[in-house]
Amino acid sequence: MLGSLSHVTRPPYVYLFISRIQESRNPSGARLILFIAGGMTYSEIRSAYEIADIYNREVYIGSTHVITPSTFIEDLKGLRKPMGKIPPPVPAYVPPPPEPEPRREPPPLKQHLSSSSAQSSARSSGASTPVPSVTDDKSLPPSSTDSGKSEKKKKGGFRLFG
Repeated sequence: MLGSLSHVTRPPYVYLFISRIQESRNPSGARLILFIAGGMTYSEIRSAYEIADIYNREVYIGSTHVITPSTFIEDLKGLRKPMGKIPPPVPAYVPPPPEPEPRREPPPLKQHLSSSSAQSSARSSGASTPVPSVTDDKSLPPSSTDSGKSEKKKKGGFRLFG
């Protein structure tokens, strides 16, 4: 404080008094930290300072906000007002049910039976053109037979790792 005149205007005995206070204020022990949720009043702040003096400890006090006497009275006035509608509680999270597995086509056995019955009805009626069955290799396109062979190769390759 080079430009301050505060040290000039004080009498010399004040410095002795301030140094004694500072020596007696050296805290002994752990620090005390107070946090008051929802606001603190001036009386709680004063109590924190009194505890600091009595136990010779550093006391830190904090809060979300300070409640003054006027704001306390205003809050009390608000208690008589009817409350708004309370929103319903949020239901607990329930995961959606798993999607069902897609149904697979039934085996071609039913088609084979229907085609064999068609053949037998065609034979009994005297028709000269036979109805091709699903199991005939000649009726299948060549690409489907090639994919069957490649599937066998794939299965053989997976056996090496399993």
